[in-house]
Amino acid sequence: MNAKPIARHWTTNDFGCSVLNAEYTQLQVQIHSPANRRIIELATIETPATGLPVTAVFCAAQESWRLPVVAALAHLPIVNRSVDYVIWRYLALEQKSRQWLLQDIERVLAPNGVLICCHLNPMFTACWQHTTILNLGYQSATAILPAARRAGLVLESSSYAGPGWWKYRALRISRLRKPMASKVRSELHNRGLAQRPATAMFADTAADS
Repeated sequence: MNAKPIARHWTTNDFGCSVLNAEYTQLQVQIHSPANRRIIELATIETPATGLPVTAVFCAAQESWRLPVVAALAHLPIVNRSVDYVIWRYLALEQKSRQWLLQDIERVLAPNGVLICCHLNPMFTACWQHTTILNLGYQSATAILPAARRAGLVLESSSYAGPGWWKYRALRISRLRKPMASKVRSELHNRGLAQRPATAMFADTAADS
């Protein structure tokens, strides 16, 4: 019996490599002195890491962190107001899961902290050729930005990069900021962190409410 060939993830071909290279270049511009920042990277398990000095990488497909912590999708194991940057990378989540995660992102971001959303641009034709329509729709700016605003984040800028021309480029990057005077909307969830204090990242320096 012939086995059905396994489709490669879009990041493994030439198109994906060009998008990831453009993403890395843009993140270097967006994040000042990354080595001195607390950065959380949210991505699928198939997506290569950005190469930035991130603190932890979240695997959306498994709803867990690779290292050093494990948590549910809507419950980041990080204390309130302790992260400078969160990088949302091509997450194709349904509406309910997307809203849960964005609310928790707002909770863990420090005042004036930034969420950077990297997503494929539906206006670039090759995006449809290398991802499923459903996947692309779930992780597009149209799906993410309204939910981010409901979570209390303010859109600062939206730009395009990668292969293509102007607004037809393959990569769209949206930058959202948590207002300086923002209060934590979602309290730190009871996830048994008292039993596993090592999983509460940044607990030693953050002002937890």
